[in-house]
Amino acid sequence: LSLYRELARLNPVAYDVAVSMALSNLGNLYNSNDRMNDAEAAYGDALATARTATNLDPGNRWQVAAVLGNLCVFDNDKYEHEVPEHFFARSESHMPLLKRAEGACDESLAIYKELAIGEPSTYEPNVVGQLINLSNVYCNCGREKECIANREEALRISQDLLSGNPINDKYKGDVASELEILAVFYGNTGRKAEAESAYKQAVNLLRQLLDDDMSINRVELVNALEHLENFYSASNNLTGVIELVEERVEVYHELAKRDPEKFKVLEGIAQKELSNLRAQAKQSRTIQ
Repeated sequence: LSLYRELARLNPVAYDVAVSMALSNLGNLYNSNDRMNDAEAAYGDALATARTATNLDPGNRWQVAAVLGNLCVFDNDKYEHEVPEHFFARSESHMPLLKRAEGACDESLAIYKELAIGEPSTYEPNVVGQLINLSNVYCNCGREKECIANREEALRISQDLLSGNPINDKYKGDVASELEILAVFYGNTGRKAEAESAYKQAVNLLRQLLDDDMSINRVELVNALEHLENFYSASNNLTGVIELVEERVEVYHELAKRDPEKFKVLEGIAQKELSNLRAQAKQSRTIQ
C-alpha cells in the first residue's frame, strides 16, 4: 500500500486504482479479524480514492462499484452480527446501517448494469453478486417481496449465463445454489409449489455435475437431496422422502469408494434411515 501510494503521488492516473484496491483488500483483512473500525476506515479511503481515479479516468468506474459492493457486505454483515434474529425482521435502531448498505448496493448495481451492457460476459456475474447483496439487505429490512424479487432477477441472469455456457460447471453450481436459497424463501412465505420446483431444479442440476469425478459435487448433491427430503417430510410426502434417501445412499456408496473412512459411516446411517422409512411406509399401508 505504501509503495502504491508513493507511485500514485507521482502518477495518479496509473496508480490511484491500485491504491484503492489495496485499501479495499486491507478492509477485507481487518473485517475478517473483527477490526471493524479499521475496516470501515479502509473501505472509506478506498472508495474516496476510487472516485478520484474515476474522475481522472471514467474507465475506472468498476473499482468504485467493487468498493461499494464491499461496503454493502460489510454493513449488512455488521447488522447481522448485532441483530442475531435478522431473517425477514428489522431492528429500528440499526436501520441507518442497513440504509447505508442499501445505498452502496444500489450504486454498485447501477454501475455494473451499465458496464454489463458493453461487456456482458465480464460484468453480468458482478450484477448477480450485487443483486444477491441487495436481496440480503432487503431481507434484513423486512422487505420480503423485494428480497425475493432481487434473488429471482439474479437467478434469471445466472440461468442466461448458463444457457450461453452450458458446459460450464461453475454456472451450474451457481444456479443450483441460487435455486436452493430461493426454495427456502418460497417455503418460508407459503409458496410451497414454487419451493418444491426450485429444490427439484437444483437437484437435477447437481446430478448433471456427477459426470465430473470430483467428490465435492457429490457432497453438494447429498446436501441438496437432504433439503428436498426435509421439504417432503414437512409435507408428509413419505414416498418422495424414500426415493431421495435411496438416491442419497447410492451417492454415499460412491463417495465411500474414494474415502471410506469419512463416508462409510454416513452410508450406514443413511441405510438405517432408509430401512426405518420403508418400515414406516409398510406400516402405513397395513393400517390403510
